[in-house]
Amino acid sequence: GGALIGLVLGYIVEVADRSFRRPDEIVREFGLPIVGHIPYMQEQKLRKIPKDVTMDKTVIAMHLPRSRPSEAYRTVRTAVCFSAVGSQHRVIQVTSPAAGDGKSTLTANFAVSLAQSGKSTILVESDFRRPKVHKLMGVNNDTGVVNVLRGDAEISDAIQTTELENFDVMPCGSRPKNPSELITGPEYEHLLEALREKYEYVIIDSPPVLVVTDPCSVAPRTDGVLLCIRLGRHTREFGRRALEQLRDVGANITGLVVNGVEETDAYGYGNYSYSDYRYRYKDYNYGYESYQESGEAYFAESEEESSAGVSS
Repeated sequence: GGALIGLVLGYIVEVADRSFRRPDEIVREFGLPIVGHIPYMQEQKLRKIPKDVTMDKTVIAMHLPRSRPSEAYRTVRTAVCFSAVGSQHRVIQVTSPAAGDGKSTLTANFAVSLAQSGKSTILVESDFRRPKVHKLMGVNNDTGVVNVLRGDAEISDAIQTTELENFDVMPCGSRPKNPSELITGPEYEHLLEALREKYEYVIIDSPPVLVVTDPCSVAPRTDGVLLCIRLGRHTREFGRRALEQLRDVGANITGLVVNGVEETDAYGYGNYSYSDYRYRYKDYNYGYESYQESGEAYFAESEEESSAGVSS
């Protein structure tokens, strides 16, 4: 009995060691700066947000600007703006190794935080299989990026203003049958250049790196890439492979954003002293999904979300 328990515990520890449990492990592994530590948002705090808000409740930078998670998003903003001093570091892509890392929520809050600082900002949907920007921002999705790329609409037709000053959104629009072809075509690059001329910051929400090829097609056209990694979500190999693929296409990786930090009452949140944090393990998936399983989950959700119809 005892021997069996020991074997089981040993297996759990061994598998748990295959994922990142602390931000400092990520720094040692990749040698890249962590530009933000994003904590879990406590449910009781989300309940304080009125039900009739336009933007989704998870866009807490908008709804609870004084909260610790909002401060964490401001830390990401500060790091990116600092890295952009004296350069044209204005088109920023946000991606993750696989589905479930909290990439879209990070992208939305980061973009809102930029606009709150007075920077003219546009959030551009580039995950055409699982678009979430319109839901997070509470905007109409009839006309968007896809319509512009296909020549069905002007850029101005696809841009939607929001309740936040300095902040616009370009949703997905019509769902395409050929998302990769649209991303890799010259029209997409022309769109980014046009938006670069109009806004101080263009923030791109793109699919996970290990699921489809789109993010690596987008990366060389941007000024910087933020890679979102959730603690305990995937094996370390996911992170290694994602960075390898981004580097292979010459991506300028601005930094890593660590998601899944559980805040404590310790003072000093937002600095780089890891002793101020404890980390959540109860969400560990000890079976760990493979790349194939991660992709299947991504596409399964894509199918569910496309019930409104897919256009050519």
